[in-house]
Amino acid sequence: MKYLGAKNIQYIIMANEFDYSEQTYSDLFPYENFHYFKFPLVSSSLFKKRLSILHGSQVANRFINLPFQGYWNKYAFRHEELDRSIPACLIYSPRRIDRFIRSGFFEYVKQYFPRVFNVVYWDDLVKPTEKRALNYVLKYFDLAFSYDIDESKAYGLRYYPSFYSKMKVGFDQENQYDICFVGQAKNRLDDIYRAYNVLAREGASCKFVINGVSKEQQRSLPGISYDVEMSYEEVIRLVQTSKCILEIVQRGSSGQSLRVNEAFVLNKCLLSNNPNIKTLPQFDSRYMRVFSDHPTSADVQFVKENREIHYPYPVENVSPIKFIEKINELLRIDA
Repeated sequence: MKYLGAKNIQYIIMANEFDYSEQTYSDLFPYENFHYFKFPLVSSSLFKKRLSILHGSQVANRFINLPFQGYWNKYAFRHEELDRSIPACLIYSPRRIDRFIRSGFFEYVKQYFPRVFNVVYWDDLVKPTEKRALNYVLKYFDLAFSYDIDESKAYGLRYYPSFYSKMKVGFDQENQYDICFVGQAKNRLDDIYRAYNVLAREGASCKFVINGVSKEQQRSLPGISYDVEMSYEEVIRLVQTSKCILEIVQRGSSGQSLRVNEAFVLNKCLLSNNPNIKTLPQFDSRYMRVFSDHPTSADVQFVKENREIHYPYPVENVSPIKFIEKINELLRIDA
């Protein structure tokens, strides 16, 4: 049997609802002392899941904390998978913290295990709705990390760059597009349109899937689709059929998005507007290129070029295993 880090501790991921998170942590799945539990509940009942989401939502609890939210704590993980006799290191998605504060989950797990280490990893910018969670973790958690170096400094979090797991791809990898983009519009829609206009005008074949765009802001342009529900496997299929990935970071963000590690792990080129990727150890100027306001003609030629891609930096170095090793080092958990 293989054990992750220390044999006498179990690592429990309290993940968000998005399936990209499973890929992010999947290097850890083979280990006996690793457990992964996805939002909202460990339950086969769709009714229970929907009811728990509503019961614990910020909207429903806006004026007063609804009673009996602790009822859902027992459904947060599979008790039969866990060992009550050894300590537990719980690694939380920040999206779950506010709900767990109201439900008393942190007190619940303290009673369940002989010792508990609480860790949170922000893999996105801290949202205004997460400020209560931020204040709580800074006061009570053992470790709090952010993928964004500027927010780490601003909020007193520890910086740790985005991690990712190796991937086995079992479908057709023939390129259909020069470049693809998949993501929420957030505060970067103008930047996305500006990049698209240059790329399309210069003859690059584009496939953009932009979600969260109002009807008024949508433009009918070749190669752009809006508000398309895609599983993460479908996103990877699209990436695999593109020569290059476009990364447009949120305004105010300095951290790397998923797109950087997708390009690195899947041996794809990357065109990004984030100058900070140049500081990453996996950055390779042969396959990764940074633009400022909008792509140039030279950037478009980079996107369209056919090339063999091989990043020399070891994939294992961006693995979540390294993240667990960092946690062990900081918490002084001996292997």
